[in-house]
Amino acid sequence: MRLKQLKVLRLGIFLCKIVGTTRKLGISFFEYMQDRISGKSKIPCLATIIRDKCFQEHQPLSRQEELLWMSG
Repeated sequence: MRLKQLKVLRLGIFLCKIVGTTRKLGISFFEYMQDRISGKSKIPCLATIIRDKCFQEHQPLSRQEELLWMSG
């Protein structure tokens, strides 16, 4: 029972992070998730959007953004 609760908690934390990231990027969380689940990939992955935004603004990637970009 405890393992199931941990998995639900981790999923909740993950979703909260995605909600925050999409909000900061000006992307609808629900549209993004629908795009990911449907497999249409009309919206680029978040790592690509972050990387492109940094290059457009000529700001170096933070370590966290670099790790996110490398994992995506």
